Amino acid sequence: MKATRDRRDVGAGSPEQRVTRRDLVARALALGCSAATAAGLLAACQRAGPAASGALATGAVAPTTPRPGTGAPVAGSPAASAPATPATAAARGTPPPLPAAGIAWLRDHAIPFATAEPGGDYTDLLPLKPLLGGARLVALGEATQGTHEFSAMKQRLLAFLVQELGFTTFAVEANWPEARRVDACVRAGQGDPTGLLAGLHSWPVDTREMLDLLRWMRAHNARPAPAPPVGFAGLDMQLPNLAIDDVLAYVQGVDAPAAARYTALYAPFRPYALQQLGFGRTTYGEAPPSIKAQCRAGVRQAHDGLEGRRDAYSAAASPRAFARALQGARVVEQAEAMWAYGPAPEAEAVRDRAMAE
Repeated sequence: MKATRDRRDVGAGSPEQRVTRRDLVARALALGCSAATAAGLLAACQRAGPAASGALATGAVAPTTPRPGTGAPVAGSPAASAPATPATAAARGTPPPLPAAGIAWLRDHAIPFATAEPGGDYTDLLPLKPLLGGARLVALGEATQGTHEFSAMKQRLLAFLVQELGFTTFAVEANWPEARRVDACVRAGQGDPTGLLAGLHSWPVDTREMLDLLRWMRAHNARPAPAPPVGFAGLDMQLPNLAIDDVLAYVQGVDAPAAARYTALYAPFRPYALQQLGFGRTTYGEAPPSIKAQCRAGVRQAHDGLEGRRDAYSAAASPRAFARALQGARVVEQAEAMWAYGPAPEAEAVRDRAMAE
């Protein structure tokens, strides 16, 4: 998760191009969170006893019970309950234990909380205030995706950050154009949240817990309150089809005669954009260099064509609408650049740079 309390720009370019947010309260996968490290801390705290375990997490999961016949100790057996060592931890398939000094540090510094479930008061979270200070971004990671306790705690922390510290946007690792529809839902009640979550094409966020969070955001925004409204944002750019639709709809509205030209510019890449994530990347990655060059030239010309008409198009609609259309064209460029590598590791490097942008 990420959060900010000052002006934050989503997108790249000059000030007129920017979409201002006051901002980014949550990313479902924190960039700095290693799942192995987080899981190791939770397991070590649980082994250290209730004092440490309850201070760091509620409902920490015990080491996974191996399948019968593997020869590994079964939970509850003397071998399984014996003190863990790096060797026995490896045999059990669990993270190695923290040294005694690490466990002692956790006992001294961990902040207890009452529950991971949202609702109720936030008295137990108040010690976070001086730790956060004037932070603009707050990141929340998770040791595993789809785990109820992590997702529920995120909703609880989001409510705390919004109501107690004035944060204003929840941002997740989801496609930018689709996330805009979710934002309209939580801000103005437009659309069905269940269908909109499915439309993000990302199983870690298409969950009951995320649906509950969206409903909380909508309820918060619908009632007068001293806390500011909260929005939803996506930081990803892997699926360009809806972004293409948005650009074409925008051009049709501000410069109808030019719409056919933009449709033609996107035409070579459109068949790949229509394919789902994974299949599209592989197929486009295997396309001949001449096809890739044609697709890349088209999506770049579409972006540059919008940029060249900035003043006229902003005047025809609004600077904000233009910024969104230009960012949509940028998403298409970024997706094409990533898909060109297919499943190669270089694709993820392109994606990371795009998300940072």
